Amino acid sequence: MADGLAKKERHRKKMRERRQAKKLTDQGTPLALLHLEPQHMTKHITDAQLRDLVYYSVLADSPPLPFCHITRNSLVQRLVILFVDDFDITWMGVPVSRTDVPTSVDLASVSNDAVAKANMPHLTSIFSHMLITNLRVKSMRYSTKPIAGLIQSPLTLNRKDQIKTDLEKRAEETKGDKYQLFSLSLEDMRKAGYPIPPSLDASVSLQDEWKETRPGSGAPKRLMAVDCEMVLTTQGRELARVSIVGEDGEVVLDEFVKPENPILDYLTEFSGITKDIMDQTQCSLRRAQKHVRKLIDHDVLLVGHSLDMDLNALKLAHPCCADTSLLYDSPRGPPFQPSLRGLTKAFLKRAIQINRHDSVQDAKASLDLFQLKVQRGIKFGRHGLPMELIFDRLKRQDGRDSLIMQSLAPARPSTFQSGLGNLYQRHDSDDALVAAVVDQCKNQHLLLAQTQGCSIYEQNAEDDDDSGGDGLNTTVPPMVLSYNPNHDPAVAKRVAKLDDYIHTIYQALPLNTAFMVLGGIGQNQRFQLMLKKYLAFEQRRKSKTTVGEPIDWTVEEQKELDELYGQMRKGACFFTLKK
Repeated sequence: MADGLAKKERHRKKMRERRQAKKLTDQGTPLALLHLEPQHMTKHITDAQLRDLVYYSVLADSPPLPFCHITRNSLVQRLVILFVDDFDITWMGVPVSRTDVPTSVDLASVSNDAVAKANMPHLTSIFSHMLITNLRVKSMRYSTKPIAGLIQSPLTLNRKDQIKTDLEKRAEETKGDKYQLFSLSLEDMRKAGYPIPPSLDASVSLQDEWKETRPGSGAPKRLMAVDCEMVLTTQGRELARVSIVGEDGEVVLDEFVKPENPILDYLTEFSGITKDIMDQTQCSLRRAQKHVRKLIDHDVLLVGHSLDMDLNALKLAHPCCADTSLLYDSPRGPPFQPSLRGLTKAFLKRAIQINRHDSVQDAKASLDLFQLKVQRGIKFGRHGLPMELIFDRLKRQDGRDSLIMQSLAPARPSTFQSGLGNLYQRHDSDDALVAAVVDQCKNQHLLLAQTQGCSIYEQNAEDDDDSGGDGLNTTVPPMVLSYNPNHDPAVAKRVAKLDDYIHTIYQALPLNTAFMVLGGIGQNQRFQLMLKKYLAFEQRRKSKTTVGEPIDWTVEEQKELDELYGQMRKGACFFTLKK
């Protein structure tokens, strides 16, 4: 009897919501109606629930969530996610202790003493609640980039079988050629954003200053590996050094190259290039192309790590390529890119890029990793994680278009795979990122944009797989952030800027577009210090080195770190519909 009455009441509620939604229009455009009911949340939101919310926002036949449903959800076709990985829930009134954190926070009830409430009027008017997430990347013990938990989706059994069938088919097709299975097909090159040579596609025309490598004689493929170093100029990153090694590891070319445009930053920390080197360099890009094309023809299988970036810097197209950044997995899974340093340390047991990058050293490492892959087989270097990107699933199942955007300082390397190709855009500032979101939000069904963040300390650390810290900052943050902007003007300024970005994006969204602002891991000095010590201890333990001072790591410290990480994993999620 009680169940029957409850069922009837749910039906009546649904009918009331439909009648209410039918009355909602904007200049004749019907509107969907969001029902956010955080009172039905019994736990903090998991990565699986966030993925379900993504699917529900862009696929009309996806089921609703217990705390969120949309009347006339077929009108919702797009979702824009703004990811601010260092937005801290304590900035919106959650106690610094992070104990007994609620499942949601009603923004109307937050005191103006909270720095985000006081400085983010647009956010608090657009969204009604801050939902608390508890994200974790299963492949990383202490991941500081929980965005992976959102965008990685478990493979279905059918998809697993399809991948296995495709791999077996390609292995059979390439039987007898020991390199072809590991090289990029034309489809692979297109997907990864490689320059396509006209010899593979007659409809392609290369742009001015671009060249294709020379035709070969049809002889068996021989290996060469290339690596380039770049500097930042007024026109972006330009070639400053190119190094090529032969199959035996012998250096066959190592040339510094003078950029055509004025240099803004030598990127010495990453490139090893200095002003003195460039002042003495006479070789132009055109001459460097000639040197490379004398060595490399179509009989060469060219190997590199993120090779597409090297070819773009050289303005060369080559039909036979192998990319170690795609042949090996990152511990974080897709779409994160494994670092060459991390792969070399893990599989070749040697250290590179200790103080700065060296293109000869890097080219040799890429070559050795490729040869090891050929020797050990196609599954070597794969973590076997049964995951795919939600973008791929949406495209495969429903033809939905997606785009990932990332804002990074010009000197910082990308943390995402170059193999994402046209699915990925990199921008040098948050201003440029937001402008791109405004431009693309009408064209994409799912758009994920990651800002540089609103932290008050610099983001200096390079994302690196062998650090184990998933992009850990080298700068230690202060112990406590004041919630009063008068006490913490730096945070107040950053969150106010973020509020402007949120307002700009929201105003540009088409009607009925779902909009999510997602925060990442929290900020706490003790946690950062403990994590740094743990990573140093683990690196020393795994390397079995006896050089330098020993590092002690106790059971009590391990327990404290685990407890702190459990607290810091709690993040913020804001969700609404454009109306």
